Amino acid sequence: MRAIFVDNETGQLLEMKANNKRDDIIQTIESMVDYDKNIQIVTMDMSNGYRDYVQECLPRAKIIVDKYHVYQDLYVKISRTKSKIMDVIGARIGSETDMAKKQYLSNVRDLILKNTYLFKFGQKKLAEKQSRIAAMANICETFPEFNHLRLLKESFELIYSCTDRASAEAACNQWMEYVPPTGAKKIEAWEKNYGVSAELFSEFRTFQNTILRWHTEIFNYFDAGCSETNATSEGLNHFIEQINRVGNGYSFSRLRAKALYWHLAAPRVTYSMTTKKMAVRVLGLYTGNGHMPSNIEKYETVYGIFESDEEQPKRPPVSMLSYYQKYHNESDE
Repeated sequence: MRAIFVDNETGQLLEMKANNKRDDIIQTIESMVDYDKNIQIVTMDMSNGYRDYVQECLPRAKIIVDKYHVYQDLYVKISRTKSKIMDVIGARIGSETDMAKKQYLSNVRDLILKNTYLFKFGQKKLAEKQSRIAAMANICETFPEFNHLRLLKESFELIYSCTDRASAEAACNQWMEYVPPTGAKKIEAWEKNYGVSAELFSEFRTFQNTILRWHTEIFNYFDAGCSETNATSEGLNHFIEQINRVGNGYSFSRLRAKALYWHLAAPRVTYSMTTKKMAVRVLGLYTGNGHMPSNIEKYETVYGIFESDEEQPKRPPVSMLSYYQKYHNESDE
């Protein structure tokens, strides 16, 4: 697993390591100019190792957990809980003896299946269309389990709409009340209050524990001047993956060089040939779709047309670009 180091303010890739071992991470950070004074904020995902390494070499820096990784974990819990609820609803419909009620419950369940976006959209997105609001209201009124799932989702999203740490932590405390507790007596009181089975929402207990373990790093985001995310690092990592795919799997040293210095590469230059054009003996073209490209003349211009087999190079001496430069100069003389 590689590690990348990025300047979030400029978007520049600073360094790339083949692994995320402690010594490599710390050595890279300490190699930066006045690292202990200049680096004030470090963004990351929820990696215990990274947190320990940063705290060791940057004790005064403020660590911020990327909010999108927090949301990613939340939506996994929502998806798993939704599957549990659908199983319970299916059993409830199957055991219903009143045919009219059974048909109604089936219709509402079909509404959930047809509108899977309802538990992916935020409040603002749901409010854009009256049909979305009506569908959500119908589902939540018919199945209280989905109403509670909505409360868990929307109340957590309110946390990141806060503008300061105190209000964000207060919103988090309110959200935690919707998470089922542990202990028989507490569970009984909680189920009586919300009218749903605590076991259906057990996934949120582990999510709550994650929030508690990373409380400081998550809520550092709400301190003044600290609203930073890991989006730049994620984008650069995606860019590096694209480079690696195009190269069909580079060695790490080559991939690192391409990622760090791609912007320093010389621009491509099109050279025009002055020699008389002759029929091509062998022309290899690959466009990715199995069809001859419409701009075949461009290929002839760029790659040249040689007058005899003897003039056709067997292997360029340095690079294709240097060979064409040499050929162009000779032909002009």
